[in-house]
Amino acid sequence: MGRYDLCNRSCGCQNKQQRTAAAPRKIYRWVKIDDMPITTEIELHQFLSSKDIPHYGTEVAAGGSANFCWRIKTPLGKRSIVKHAEPFVRIMPEIPLPIERMDYEHLALTTIPNIVSTNEHVLLPQIYNYFPEEHVICMSDGGSQNLKESYKSDVGIDIPILGQRIGFWLARLHKETSQPETLEFVKRTFDSEVAKSVFRYTYNGLTSVLKQHGHDPALGERINARFGTEDASDRVCLCHGDFWLPNIQIENQDPAIEVEEEEERKLRAPVLTVIDWENVRVGNGATDVGRFAADSWLVDRFHGDKGMFEAFLKAYLTEHPLKQRDKIRLVVHFAVHIIFYSRMRWTDEEGTTKLVRLGKAMLEAVDTEDLTILARGPLAQLFSESE
Repeated sequence: MGRYDLCNRSCGCQNKQQRTAAAPRKIYRWVKIDDMPITTEIELHQFLSSKDIPHYGTEVAAGGSANFCWRIKTPLGKRSIVKHAEPFVRIMPEIPLPIERMDYEHLALTTIPNIVSTNEHVLLPQIYNYFPEEHVICMSDGGSQNLKESYKSDVGIDIPILGQRIGFWLARLHKETSQPETLEFVKRTFDSEVAKSVFRYTYNGLTSVLKQHGHDPALGERINARFGTEDASDRVCLCHGDFWLPNIQIENQDPAIEVEEEEERKLRAPVLTVIDWENVRVGNGATDVGRFAADSWLVDRFHGDKGMFEAFLKAYLTEHPLKQRDKIRLVVHFAVHIIFYSRMRWTDEEGTTKLVRLGKAMLEAVDTEDLTILARGPLAQLFSESE
């Protein structure tokens, strides 16, 4: 038996069977809580109450476009995250998105701690509750800001140290899940069609961005055909699938440790939490590296040049050197990222044009196999040593 509550036409209920016929007044009926959407704070309150989860205040958790996320206050004054998936993209409800993505996120957060070495500096959220029928995860809160926000606003953070720690952590995720026995396990466990579709998203949009900036769209078509999917030879390790700065939370600083004197202030290296595992898949780890490298290169270039990009990439390559084939895959993913996400208005129109031109030059170098161009670009350290 499910839990029930009163429902009226103004509650936002999207199930036609739960609605009464149109009437000039509110008409209430009993509906099963499990069948109701969870897209507003009122609906969230109803859901939490139906599960006997105490909560003393809620707020929308910023960031993310696919799901509904809230930060709730616990009875002890701590905060946790509630994440819910509807069968569509939150910011574009007309676009369907399979709700099974929550199953894979839960699977990742409960499986990875058992197959990958623990790290005191880079954590995963801790699962408190999972409600598979309602597609809801309740988990720990890694902090009120993500790494991209903190990079731009917090001058007291040691960015190179954080970049280094992220690089080492990601390398170990890829290296340890590439071991034969573990790899066979993750291949059986993480076979998500949603993740494969999300992987293709930027590649499918590459041609239109190139064309918009006056470049030959045929280059985008060739790159998409060659790199826009992963074949069996790419299934070499567990990948996060959406690894960039907004998906890393940074712990809140305890006000008690702040110092008054400016000369006593030191750069902090707070604990990080890697979130949003719904696109986890078995694939080529170079794509995770390429996405984070591109995003950190962009924030370095346009928000203070604090050294995130170089520290991250150096740490990763030190811990987990890449073969030439994987370096090329990394270059492509990096270039596609800066072209596609040039639309995020990192800079003015002229600067955006230069970004797209740089990404295009990198893709042309791959397309024509002229790697001398890559050795002079932002990813030069990939090719600085002979094979």
